Amino acid sequence: RQVEDLGIRVVTGSRLSYNPTLPAAELGHFQVETERGDQIEADIWFQCYGSRANSGYLVGTEYAHVLRKDGTIRVEPTMQVVGHRESYAVGDVSDVPESKRADAARHQARVVIANIASQIENGEADVFYQPTKEWVVVPLGPNLGAAQLLDAQGRTRIVGAEPTSEIKGIDLMVSVIRS
Repeated sequence: RQVEDLGIRVVTGSRLSYNPTLPAAELGHFQVETERGDQIEADIWFQCYGSRANSGYLVGTEYAHVLRKDGTIRVEPTMQVVGHRESYAVGDVSDVPESKRADAARHQARVVIANIASQIENGEADVFYQPTKEWVVVPLGPNLGAAQLLDAQGRTRIVGAEPTSEIKGIDLMVSVIRS
């Protein structure tokens, strides 16, 4: 509703027939059509569907056996690459079964830091990563948006503009990441 209240037409249920001639994320006017025949006129577009981990550089190396079909790398609970005790994978490229989010990658990185320190100290990686709570925060400018959060009982709840802007809308969490 917030998007529609801003005068944005939402089209769902039909893919684009073709990608715009303008490169993704480049400002410029264009028109496209959906497979259903809806005409869309816009000034910018982003590819926000499908994903594949950027791990192609590992094909043909001693790491090829740890690659999954989706490009993710198989990791142990310690975030070590399977079969490579001195290599780690974090973030989008790891096969940890959770959505690929910056906060999850930060938590994974902390486990890796602890494990490298532990390997230096006593030769063993002994800290395990536990997938984080699934939450999604989608700001719409500094004052609007929606978020899917988990409450204290672990139940999913959807919140609107005000809580979302308090979480992420003001500066897209740049201040948190900077710290």
